[in-house]
Amino acid sequence: MERTEANAKFTVLVEIKRPDTSLFENTTYKAGVPMLGKDLVGGVAQLQNNCSTWEVEGSRTDQNREYLEKIYTFQPKGILVIGQLDLADGLAKQRTFELYRRNLTNPEIITFDELFERAKFIIESD
Repeated sequence: MERTEANAKFTVLVEIKRPDTSLFENTTYKAGVPMLGKDLVGGVAQLQNNCSTWEVEGSRTDQNREYLEKIYTFQPKGILVIGQLDLADGLAKQRTFELYRRNLTNPEIITFDELFERAKFIIESD
């Protein structure tokens, strides 16, 4: 569990898988659509459940209440870090992945190579 850093702080749950986790299965669905990987789909479902549980239970426990002073929990944001986009070979896989993650409300999905490039940009911008 993390929190945002600003004047108002909100709960953010982060699930980190491995960089070598495949974003796709080695099969296709109907009409040749690439099948998303079980760890990707499962990681999304896991994080959605964790966010829901945290909102209902985790933020209200005595153990967490002191740590969460002045940190708000309203539908916590989830971030799933998984795999590498550059391993999604072919336009069909890239398109499928982008359509999937852009149409999710929660969690945000980011790959390790994208996270690396974001960090590099921030460091080089300083």
